Amino acid sequence: MVNWGFQNDCCRIKWRCPLVLGKVDFCSCKDKCSTSNYGRTVYTKPSWDLRIFTPVSRSSAVWKQEMKNRTSVERLNKNILVDYGLEKARAKGKNA
Repeated sequence: MVNWGFQNDCCRIKWRCPLVLGKVDFCSCKDKCSTSNYGRTVYTKPSWDLRIFTPVSRSSAVWKQEMKNRTSVERLNKNILVDYGLEKARAKGKNA
């Protein structure tokens, strides 16, 4: 695949088929490739994207404990906002 640049809006790297671009004469994956004139396109995420490549491994005990803490806080927020009705509360501003 040929690097076709970085897309800032999606934070991903775009790769295109080298056969369509004329970089190679033969490709063993030609039967799996796209039939469009643009060719097959693949997107990958950079290694510094912390949403995918987290500092703590997702299979570790530390990650599981962090997720337990996070979900408990989310449940507490839901109780305060929804169950106690604070989400429906109206507050007047300075101009009202």
